[in-house]
Amino acid sequence: MAELENMSQKLSQLHLVEKSAIYMEVPQPDYVLLLDSQACSRCNKDPVLAATSSNHTVRLFNRNTLASIGTVEGHQKAVTGVKFGKTNTDLLYTSSLDGTVRCWDIRSNLKQPVQSFTVPESLPKAKLCCLDISCDDGILCAGTEQFKAKKKEKKKNKKTCDEESDMDSDEEDATVYMLFWDCRKSKMLGCYKESHQDDITQVCFHPSHPDRLASGSTDGLVCTFHINETCEDDALQCIFNTESTVYKIGWGGKDNNAVYCLTHMETFHIWDTVESESMLELKNPRDLFKGKSQVDYLVDCFHGDQDRDKFHLLTGTHSGSLNIVELYNSQQTVVATLEGGHNATVRCMNWDEETVTLVTGGEDSMTCLWKPGQIKSEHTSSKASERKKKSQVKSKFKASVTSKPYQKKDIPQMKSHSE
Repeated sequence: MAELENMSQKLSQLHLVEKSAIYMEVPQPDYVLLLDSQACSRCNKDPVLAATSSNHTVRLFNRNTLASIGTVEGHQKAVTGVKFGKTNTDLLYTSSLDGTVRCWDIRSNLKQPVQSFTVPESLPKAKLCCLDISCDDGILCAGTEQFKAKKKEKKKNKKTCDEESDMDSDEEDATVYMLFWDCRKSKMLGCYKESHQDDITQVCFHPSHPDRLASGSTDGLVCTFHINETCEDDALQCIFNTESTVYKIGWGGKDNNAVYCLTHMETFHIWDTVESESMLELKNPRDLFKGKSQVDYLVDCFHGDQDRDKFHLLTGTHSGSLNIVELYNSQQTVVATLEGGHNATVRCMNWDEETVTLVTGGEDSMTCLWKPGQIKSEHTSSKASERKKKSQVKSKFKASVTSKPYQKKDIPQMKSHSE
């Protein structure tokens, strides 16, 4: 209990210490869409933070100071995923709507990737919406948008995405894929295509088990898999219906056996993947908090290594203020209010348990660093304010929210699509 109280106390002391514009050199800067950083515990130097924006680039920053380090420019369309390696943190993986995943060594030339992963020739229209790397850096997974592909007339059982055992049909099927590659060889291992019916917005590997994976989609479903099974049907372990469209997912709870989910309708869910049952459901968090604790939207969720059963939900207002809501024993408590950093909707966050620091990114093109302790001098705040005034916001790619979720009984029979 003392550890839990200590965590809440640290969160209540978070203050803004640094701000940085994601992009100022062009007339119309872009939203900060995604954040990821090197694990501080694995770095012998200041960790690097990666921030994506809607101008198809990834900006790199010193996570401790938000000083700019460089820019990754290697995609032709919007970047939809950014992840550092878990064991080799100098490798950065990015996915894009251009249908590629690229791997960059941040110690070398950022103009050329050290690896490229492409979709099979049988899926030329596939646009990648998300990606993640297994905890041992062995397997890369990416989810696609829904697209129409020619039906296959099978001559024999199909185990991979290769066409060697298939014939094209004149008919077209709307489908989505979860694609798997061997990270070390850039080799495609296989794919799943039966568990979801619409854009796959999230894939997330378990923090300590490389064969466990969770996925989320605009079809409203969150699924968990044991990917070491020989076919998709056997790999599928749990199916949870949010009755909305999935925005963010992650693992947590005791032994990381729980999966949490945020939806585009601003609902929040936690499920026990061992018992396949709901642990918590907040259908309308906006009704729970008023006044200074007002909630317009949900940003993301995080927890500490010592607080596995305690989740912290980052919420925000469209004017840029943030609240950290502690979820514990069916209670929801605002433990911190973060103000003065953003002046628009916050889209993403990056939490580090070891340093108790939070980085946020928003539609004002700003990244903000929050640490426990005293606020920095007015001189620093003034400079950040000047940078902020130069930033302009432009429209961004938004995930579809028109898809209706389907019930478990409507899920089709699955067939083998992995090696």
